[in-house]
Order: sequence, then structure tokens, then C-alpha cells
Amino acid sequence: MLIKNLKGSISDIPIIMTDKVELEPYGGSSLYLLNTITPLHVGAGRAVGLVDLPVERDGFGLPTIPSSGIKGALREHFRGNPFETAIFGQRVQEVESYAGALTILDALLVAMPVRSLKGVWALATSPFILRRLKEYMSCANIDSREVENAINAFGGLTPNEVILSEGAREIMEIDGDLIINEEFKLAIRGESNELTELAKILHLPESYRLIGIHDDLVRPIVERSLLRRARIKLQPETKTVEGGALWYEEDVPANTVFATLIAYGKLRISDDRIKELSEDLKKEAEGMKKDAGKVREYVESKMLKNGLGYLILGGHETIGRGLVKLLKVKQS
Repeated sequence: MLIKNLKGSISDIPIIMTDKVELEPYGGSSLYLLNTITPLHVGAGRAVGLVDLPVERDGFGLPTIPSSGIKGALREHFRGNPFETAIFGQRVQEVESYAGALTILDALLVAMPVRSLKGVWALATSPFILRRLKEYMSCANIDSREVENAINAFGGLTPNEVILSEGAREIMEIDGDLIINEEFKLAIRGESNELTELAKILHLPESYRLIGIHDDLVRPIVERSLLRRARIKLQPETKTVEGGALWYEEDVPANTVFATLIAYGKLRISDDRIKELSEDLKKEAEGMKKDAGKVREYVESKMLKNGLGYLILGGHETIGRGLVKLLKVKQS
């Protein structure tokens, strides 16, 4: 994937991109927030340790949702759709082989729910987490000034301090401190209007719950926030526990916020395939083959209603895991 900076040469691109960019050969991209409604288990396979089935983590040890899992869930919305293969690619190798018309990036952690001794819970983020969100926003040509302002609000914050959104102090403060996950006692440095504005971008129904912590605390607080459950297997005939069938698995808690980026390209199907379609579908396919923006419009019309949709991600959907709210972030 080639990233071109429209205000300079390719070699001039900074690590944190703030200029308008375009992703080639794609004709457009969109940023989506994934907000877990129920606990989510996107597994990384079996592991040796206290947890047999951990959640997927990125290179920094933070929970992530792999792009393949998101693509599979989105594709379920298109099962039986005449353009399913053209948009998502072929499930198996066929005589005519071509790639799909969209690329999905791994979903990055944006905010993690943490237990609060007062006020029940808060939603924690940090400068490092927000910088990664800002990069995704830049690729989608979304104004990231509010995110940059929120990052600047962390200036001088120490690992023993926390900043709150407006209105959080009277709900969560205990003698000038915020106590989260039973063991982290953080001095409240103050309330931040910048965090409140960021909460609006994240579509949080209760903006006061968003708090800012130091980067050094992110991994230990995230580890203390993950859900770890004991699971057992029953014998079908007797409904008693099967010997040795005890394991532990991790879940990302409800209300966790992730962000992903989808880049859209033109349809790659042949003209012969288009000729096989009905007249109304033929016109739509020809439009999507010429214009990637038409592909984005079509996909979003099927998976979103007024910018909002729902997905089932990961495993264990039959026992109430993996329900996720999908929100499109408006572009500049």
C-alpha cells in the first residue's frame, strides 16, 4: 500500500501524519469505531500459562481485533448478495481469480473500561493510544484536532496522576483521588474539556466516564481489566463435569472501544461476469468497477443505518459474547 502525502513527497511523511493523505490504489477510506456491547473473545489460540485461551494482542501487548475477524463478520452481512465475491474476494480458488475490493486494518484499542471504587466504572485512554487513533484518522482524512488537543492535555502527567472529563470528579472522586481496579490510587490533576470533546468524537453516551492515564500504566491496567473465566465441559448423557475438562479463557469487557480503517477499491470482476447480471445489477456493477466511492456507498448502505450497525465478532456468540456496535466517524 502506497501512502502519498499531498503536501510533499513520499519521503517527507512524518510518523504522526497530520496532512491530508490518500491510500493508493484505493479510492477512499473510512474510520469505524467498534464498541463492545457484550464481552468479546477474539482468541489467539491456546497458550501455556494461567489462561488457556487468551485474547488476541498486538505487538505492544494490548487487545486487538484482527482484520480477518472483522472481514469475516462483515461478509456475513453479504451472504447471498450478488456482489459478495466481487467485494470480499473468493472463498476458494476458482478459474477466474481476483482480489476483493476492500482492505481492512486491525482494530486498535482506543479506550478500556476500568473498575472505579466510586462511580462503578470509567473508560481509560492514554497519549500512546490516542496517537495511534490519530494516525488512522489522518489516513481517513478526518479532522484530528480534538484528538491532538486531548494528547496535549496530558502534558506533564505523572504515572501517579489521572485527568478526568468534565463532571467526573463529583461522581468518582474519593478524597482527591480516583481508585481504579482496586489497586491503582491516582491523584486527580483536574478535569479536562479536551477529554470531554474527545468523548463526543467517540460517541460515548456518558462523556464524563472518559479518563486519561499515563502511558506507563496502560498495560498493567489493561491486564487487570480483562475478564478471565473458568469454563467446564459437561458429559452429554449425565450432565456432570467431564474429567480434566476445565480451562480458563479471557474476554475483553463490554464498553471497550476499538477503531479500524477500511480502504475501498474498485471492483475487479471481468466484463463477462457483469454481463451475466440482471440489467439493474449490471448498471450498479459497472459503476462500482469505475468508482471506488460507489463501492464504499454500497457496502455502507448494507451494513449501516444512519452511520450505525452491529456485528458479531470472535467466538462464543451462542453464549452471549461478541456483540459489537459499529459506528462510522464522519469525515472532514
